Amino acid sequence: MGSLKFVQKMNCRKIWKNPSLCFQKAEAQWSEEEHKIAKEFEKKEKHLMEEREKYRKALEAELKKLQTANAEGMNSFDDKLNKLFKLKIEYQKTINQEELKMVRLSRSVHQQEYLEDCDFDLSKPLDEFKQLKLKTQEEVAEIKRSIDKLRDEHEIVLQEDRAIEKQFKKDFVDLDAFTLDILVKLYKRRPKLIKQKPQNSESSSRSSNPFYVKVEDPDKLFLEAMAELDSDIHKPEILETEIWERFIDARRIKVESELKVRHHSQKIQDLNGYLQRKLEDDEAVRNKIEKTFQHLNELRDKKLKFLMNLEIQLLLKQGQVEVDPGVFSTKF
Repeated sequence: MGSLKFVQKMNCRKIWKNPSLCFQKAEAQWSEEEHKIAKEFEKKEKHLMEEREKYRKALEAELKKLQTANAEGMNSFDDKLNKLFKLKIEYQKTINQEELKMVRLSRSVHQQEYLEDCDFDLSKPLDEFKQLKLKTQEEVAEIKRSIDKLRDEHEIVLQEDRAIEKQFKKDFVDLDAFTLDILVKLYKRRPKLIKQKPQNSESSSRSSNPFYVKVEDPDKLFLEAMAELDSDIHKPEILETEIWERFIDARRIKVESELKVRHHSQKIQDLNGYLQRKLEDDEAVRNKIEKTFQHLNELRDKKLKFLMNLEIQLLLKQGQVEVDPGVFSTKF
């Protein structure tokens, strides 16, 4: 309506805009009717101007109202958007905090499982080492008992050997001192044999078994050499055959006794070497057990500290930070 009215008034203004053009003569020549028309025109023009001013003010008021409403709507939208953004930040912060808790809990679980696996990996060989330790101790005790038994037997054999040697002079007491001296020298005479180096396979078998018997028996070679000494070639001329045969029998008994003593000595020596190797193995197992115990104790201390020193997630306001306490003790 306002626009239509404004258009109608503008059209009317255009019709009555210039009365002089309408009358085609000067104002002094106007008639009374023409002056009346002109005054009417001025009155309408004045009214139109007033209406236009009112309409302009109404439009300005409406524009200000629209601008105010628009500004208020924008401010309200900005406030709601700001609140929504802050709410989103709070939600995101809460989500991040919970995710951080989950990550820390997951890390704690994995670390706990890792410590448990390490404990199992150390405990399993420790049980094996303990069993091996018991086995080596039993073997060492058995070897020591065998050595003690062999030493007792060796002492008996030595006593028998000394008795045989003493009995030799008693058996030939009927001879003169010169002849007896010759027999004593022949009695103590032994063949010299070249010692053969054992083969690698034999040495390895002997190192693993103290009761190993060689294929080439040195006792057999020694007895063969003694058999050569028993021949009549080595018989002194002053001796009778009967005395020489008695001497050979006595010397053979002595040689067999010496071989028996040598066998016992060799067995004791081999068992002592075997015992030394077993003691070294036992010491190595003991060192392994001590090292495993040390690692296991360190691991369990670490596990205990891990269970006792719990991580607690705290929320600090912006601007509040942790400060290094320096020399101040933080352990309570």
